[in-house]
Amino acid sequence: MKSFSAIEAVKFGWTISKKKWHLFFTIGGLNILLSVILGIPDLIFGKATSEANLFILVLYIPFFLVSIIISAGLIKIPVLLASGLDAKFSDIWVTNWRLLLKYTLASILSGLIVLGGFILLIIPGIIFSMKLMLVPYFVIDKELGPIEAIKASWNATKGNLSEIILLGVLNFLVIIAGILALFIGLIWAIPTAMVATAYAYRKLSGKVTSTSELPLQV
Repeated sequence: MKSFSAIEAVKFGWTISKKKWHLFFTIGGLNILLSVILGIPDLIFGKATSEANLFILVLYIPFFLVSIIISAGLIKIPVLLASGLDAKFSDIWVTNWRLLLKYTLASILSGLIVLGGFILLIIPGIIFSMKLMLVPYFVIDKELGPIEAIKASWNATKGNLSEIILLGVLNFLVIIAGILALFIGLIWAIPTAMVATAYAYRKLSGKVTSTSELPLQV
């Protein structure tokens, strides 16, 4: 059974974020730009007008597709970095449509499972969310289907729930620290949390056994 250290994962994420913060900053800028563009109809036609709603509807489909692509890219890039490989801005564009379909379906299915856990009782929902947190990584990295990715995540996290919960807590504290640092700290905090989670995936999927084995070619 593979295991990992949440503290080691966050330390690794911090090391990478200091080297590649500009990459994530650029990606963040892209997300902000897309949000601004989507808000243009309201500025032109006024809020809640029929013209603005029609314009937003026309924009929504391509923006929805782009958001899925970027979301998948934000899994791919941290996984590359957690593997000791370099990552470029162009890696954000995941254009394998079959893979994107698997990714979307896996996200929906795992989300429904977690939602079901929260509806039944709060605790099962939390446990399900921790057990299924690696689903998108198995889809993007190994190109598994939704069911296979869910099974893989469930098995990979077996016996590591306490460290996974600790990782979630540490990532949350890192984000809070970034916010308290006048929000500027988020430039490093968000990449730290993303890469730390990808590092956990690499450890639990059996591809990394220690931090020293990562060449850190970044």
